[in-house]
Amino acid sequence: ENRLRVIFPDTKYAGLEFRIHEDEDFGVELAKFLSSFDTGIEKIELEEVDFDKELNEVPNEVKESIQNDVDEGTVVVVATPGNIRYHISMAKAGNLKASRLVAKRKLTDCDERASFSMSQESDGTLRLLDLIPGLMSLLSEERVLVIDELDRSFHPELTLSYLKSFVDFSRGRESQLIFTTHETDIMSQEFLRRDEIWLVEKGRDHCSKVVALEEYKLRHDRDVRKDYLKGRFGGLPIMKDLSWLNPADAQTT
Repeated sequence: ENRLRVIFPDTKYAGLEFRIHEDEDFGVELAKFLSSFDTGIEKIELEEVDFDKELNEVPNEVKESIQNDVDEGTVVVVATPGNIRYHISMAKAGNLKASRLVAKRKLTDCDERASFSMSQESDGTLRLLDLIPGLMSLLSEERVLVIDELDRSFHPELTLSYLKSFVDFSRGRESQLIFTTHETDIMSQEFLRRDEIWLVEKGRDHCSKVVALEEYKLRHDRDVRKDYLKGRFGGLPIMKDLSWLNPADAQTT
């Protein structure tokens, strides 16, 4: 109940803006992790913006509701139709103060840092923002992380680096990572035991069957990735022949 965290492909780290606002050290550590994954980000912070100008996509009645409901000292997060989230609080003068999360990168030719809004970041970087807090939590507590489609928007090396980081940070702790992936590069007996690799194959009845690689009697020096791609263990998509389709006959609209 307290250790389990389930992260789906579209799960967002709830309260990221609140956490960075309240805990400066968290923002500093988060930026260090992002930098280590070669994102080029040196700093993550909340940058104040003009409330009326930035939130022009938000209906006026919603703005009025925010104005009436947010008291001094209260903080809310509002997402625009463009999926940009704003951290909104009431200033002492009675005016709403809006901030958005930005990433700072150092420019090549000077010491200045350029700000990038989250809408300008790649899908891979945004995915890291949702997954890195799970790694960070391992430094102080034990966790069981369940991540669906770990490799979503990730370069293969990034996926492998995340897994290695989990192993390093959970060493000596009772933590576990359970994940699904389509990334075959991690299928190595030097990195994962055979009983840690499970293959999922859809049968003719459209039901999925899960089989542990351990059930196949393999030598420890076998290249399981190569064997898998050759179809030895199943779990491969069966592509149908499309040669019957003549592009010249296809109708376009």
